[in-house]
Amino acid sequence: MSCPFPMMCAAMLVPFLPLRQLLNIARALLGRVSLLFLSPLPSQAAGQAAPKLGSIVTYPLKSCRALRHASIQLTSTGLRNDRVMMIVRGGSKGEPRFFSQRQSGALATVSCTPLPPHEQTKEGQTTYELSCPALPGRTLKVRYPPDKHRELPRSLCVLWDDELPLSDLGDAAAGFVTDAVAAWEPPSGSADGPAAWGDLRVVCMPPAGAGYDRAPNPVYFPGSGLLLSGAPPQAALSDGFPILIAGTASLADLNIGDTIFHVLKGCPRCKQSCTDQETGRVGKEPMETLRTFRAMSKRHPEDVFFGQNVAATRGSGVLRVGDVVEVLKREDGFIADKGSIDPGT
Repeated sequence: MSCPFPMMCAAMLVPFLPLRQLLNIARALLGRVSLLFLSPLPSQAAGQAAPKLGSIVTYPLKSCRALRHASIQLTSTGLRNDRVMMIVRGGSKGEPRFFSQRQSGALATVSCTPLPPHEQTKEGQTTYELSCPALPGRTLKVRYPPDKHRELPRSLCVLWDDELPLSDLGDAAAGFVTDAVAAWEPPSGSADGPAAWGDLRVVCMPPAGAGYDRAPNPVYFPGSGLLLSGAPPQAALSDGFPILIAGTASLADLNIGDTIFHVLKGCPRCKQSCTDQETGRVGKEPMETLRTFRAMSKRHPEDVFFGQNVAATRGSGVLRVGDVVEVLKREDGFIADKGSIDPGT
């Protein structure tokens, strides 16, 4: 349907905003009008059992061991405190670049676990404890947001193609992850180990409003996925998009609990999917099997797709395991590259 209200609202702002932003605001408002009139797909409305949210997983320290949650708060960058810290390398040779299980399976054995509520030190701040089986009896506490974040050294760090102003969490954190990688027993013939990775640091996002800005590629966002300001949602230190949902169907729009999510594109998986998350050992599965039926793009035959990148319409609300997933709209095909539908899918 069409509605003059969004355009009227946008027109009222003409003296103050550039035309591109006005158009984005209009798209966002029009998208919300259309979503308001969406109803569940007929198969769900006919009484079939609706799918439910089965698990919620975050990684406060990017590429380290996962945390599982019964419920979690949505924020402006996705799930609360998901991938707000990461490990970088190479700072002595130029811009530090992100370091992950793609380089060392040891990170799968590093836990970053929040302390119980009665041990937290400050409202709005979470204290985590780093631990690793390769460093028995040794732990380290880190906080996010960090204390006195404005006084921390900050530098541009490379995450894929983005250069992000991130804060260094100090020598103790760097020493812990360096020793964890060095103490881990890598597979025979692996390049992992202290000789390969001795220049590691731990960095974090500045708190909200402190200069961090990382909008995902806007070509993937429908108008209804934009914020009311006309801007796309922000991403944390994830691989480009706020949230990944792994499901069995190709969906376009869905809601979980009281929040609407937009499925933006299929997610091509990397060799990190083959890392045993208990031991850090790297094998060939599941990628070898997935490649036989999930290499769905003729344009990029090397890409194996599993899961879908999504963004929430709004940056607030709570997700709970067991929430009903209601499919609002289903579309054929998936977005393969830069917003274009791959004709071979």
